[in-house]
Amino acid sequence: MSFQKYDFSVTQQTTESYVIEIKDELQNPRDMTGFDFYLQCRQSPTSESDIFTLSSTGTPATIVLGQTDTNTSVFDQITLLLTHDLTSGLDFDKGVYDLLMYNTARSHVELLMSGTVTLKRVVTRLPAA
Repeated sequence: MSFQKYDFSVTQQTTESYVIEIKDELQNPRDMTGFDFYLQCRQSPTSESDIFTLSSTGTPATIVLGQTDTNTSVFDQITLLLTHDLTSGLDFDKGVYDLLMYNTARSHVELLMSGTVTLKRVVTRLPAA
């Protein structure tokens, strides 16, 4: 499968989710059952530290596997979950990211998508809880 280029933006202090359907070369739904997912965003590909990370194995998971068609057993979409706690701490203009799919043994690691992330800054600051 060839990877997808997908650019997106993140808004400070909001909760956002992005649902992305993954298809194979013939544009058929790609079943990703049994795989884990990991995304890192960095200032540049060579940056030592990341801006933020999303993972299907964390608690709570910030990458969730789902189905486009619930009448089938094909899990062909992923949802990227960006929480208020994550976005409220972001302070960057533009970064790059990629998303890897891998099995537990890491004998199969695949680049699913990559692109840029732009931060939309907000003016209003929420009062302390």
